[in-house]
Amino acid sequence: MKGTVLDFSVQSNKGIITLDEKRYHFTGDQWKEQLHPKRGQHVDFEVDEQTGNAINIYFVVTPNTNQQQLTQATESAKEIFGKAVSSRKAYNQAVITCFKKYFDINGRAARPEYWYFQLCATSLLIITDRIDEMAFNIVLTVFIIPLITITVRRLHDINRSGWWVLVSAVPIIGSIVILYWAVSKGSPEENLYGPPPQ
Repeated sequence: MKGTVLDFSVQSNKGIITLDEKRYHFTGDQWKEQLHPKRGQHVDFEVDEQTGNAINIYFVVTPNTNQQQLTQATESAKEIFGKAVSSRKAYNQAVITCFKKYFDINGRAARPEYWYFQLCATSLLIITDRIDEMAFNIVLTVFIIPLITITVRRLHDINRSGWWVLVSAVPIIGSIVILYWAVSKGSPEENLYGPPPQ
């Protein structure tokens, strides 16, 4: 038989199941699940012919509940996967763009382009630093120019002259200033250095 838990008291270890306007009392030892029953739960149970009480009680998972949970899980997985794919594409595009514009200081660079390229360069530098000094020096040599040019284009995006990149030569304070500008939102409209980056 299938019914609904009307009430259950942990203190008295007793509860009531309702089915077709009839009430069936039960004790906690007849509940066959690990978690305590809760009001409103759908259950499958048998009736003791002698006492009329509910026995052998199990929680019933309705198909609708399963389907809703599966649908929600699927949608969440799709959303997470979509964001991961989108981020991966943006990362790849940023790295490709920065290498295409290796010596190019013209135009503007949006925050994602700047930070994805910084992530790529920093990761490789950290990894090669742990492996071999020669490998580290090679990576540093390859990345130093595009790191400067992307920073200049990032400064252009906030409508600042690329010459401000020289402030990074000032120990500590220079890095903090560049960091602040790097996280700043770019000009939403066309500025002295061109239209907003796509």
